[in-house]
Amino acid sequence: MATRLMNTPSKLAAFLAVALLLGGCTNLGPRALQAGRADYNEVLRDTADAQLLSNLVRLRYRDRPYYLEVSAVTTQFSFSPQLSATAGLGSPQIEQDVLVGAGGVYQEQPTVSYAPLQGNEFARRLLSPVTLDSLVRRLQVRDQMTIGFRRDGAADQPVIMFSESALASPEYQRLVSLLSLEPGRREYRVAPALRAGGGDVVGIQTRSLNGMLYYLAHAVEVPGEHLSRGLVNVTRREDGSEFDWRDLTGGLIQIRVSKERPAQAAVRVRYRDHWFDIDDADLDSKSTFSLLAQLFALQAGGAEGLRPVLTLPVGG
Repeated sequence: MATRLMNTPSKLAAFLAVALLLGGCTNLGPRALQAGRADYNEVLRDTADAQLLSNLVRLRYRDRPYYLEVSAVTTQFSFSPQLSATAGLGSPQIEQDVLVGAGGVYQEQPTVSYAPLQGNEFARRLLSPVTLDSLVRRLQVRDQMTIGFRRDGAADQPVIMFSESALASPEYQRLVSLLSLEPGRREYRVAPALRAGGGDVVGIQTRSLNGMLYYLAHAVEVPGEHLSRGLVNVTRREDGSEFDWRDLTGGLIQIRVSKERPAQAAVRVRYRDHWFDIDDADLDSKSTFSLLAQLFALQAGGAEGLRPVLTLPVGG
């Protein structure tokens, strides 16, 4: 039995289908970037936040913190066009229809490289005092006070500057008195020092990032059963009563604990068979946590790139 394809129309349809498939490949790169960048951005942020919260909880239990950095994320995109044609069988006197199908297979092959934070890089980022430069933006909390830099020879000198209207404010007077500064000045130099400074100099001694983390780890709530088992350190006053760290950390950050997975959480982790989280509506805690993450990134500034030691191909 003879089978005959339709003439020009079906050939033209097949040609157009192939042309459309090949034309789609030329836009694969931009479309892949549009679809994937936001997803990678969100996942990297969420996993970094979860790691930071995990280490805060570990420090509360005096467990060893550990940081695994994502040193590289690469991905490859491929598109394989596919074309199929199906012809019906019938009488030789009747032209047969040809069904032309067009499609393709889109594939993404990401590779994630990890490197543990250790050695000199760990010491530099976590154990070195946070520089005054890193704190500048955080200290700009009042409209009447600005912290910036003034050129002093070849270096930039951090300075605190007040507006004219601020000089008569009780807050300015109180600050000048507490720091033993010369009153009436609109500008004071900032210098790293253990002493309070005085005159026209404000002395500031910063903590290391690790010191900040140890301090804020006391804001982690602990289940009663863990307290009774002695799994965490209990700070006591001179009279033997338990010291409530919320008196110091309550306005900065609060990390809740629950047995069930919290529904409304900005960031959450599971540790020691419990969930620890920051409430999504707790804006103060979210701000402090965000600052910690930013300081962690700022401390990495100027460091040499981490050498990847673990590379995982992620299968589709």
